Amino acid sequence: ATQAVAEVAKAKGKLVSAMMKKHLVESVIPLLIELKHMLQEARHPMLGQLMTCMAAMLKDYKAEIEDILVTDKQLAKELLFDMKQAEQAAKQQQQQQAGAT
Repeated sequence: ATQAVAEVAKAKGKLVSAMMKKHLVESVIPLLIELKHMLQEARHPMLGQLMTCMAAMLKDYKAEIEDILVTDKQLAKELLFDMKQAEQAAKQQQQQQAGAT
């Protein structure tokens, strides 16, 4: 009985995760892409923060970014590059902290 409860909880978790991803892909990402284009046209200084935000939101779906952003291949490449840069910066910071102790 305990195993069945655990399996139901796991299935609920997967369902919620899939629903969140669907909402992100169908509702949130298109709005953020539109906002990105508006900020680019206006050469707005908040474009960098928007890109950082999008990279953070899509971090869990890194392997699927090109599928999610199928309509904007350039944005997919930019976000993957930003994520890679952030990962390298985090590794360097960890190494510096490890060397300082």
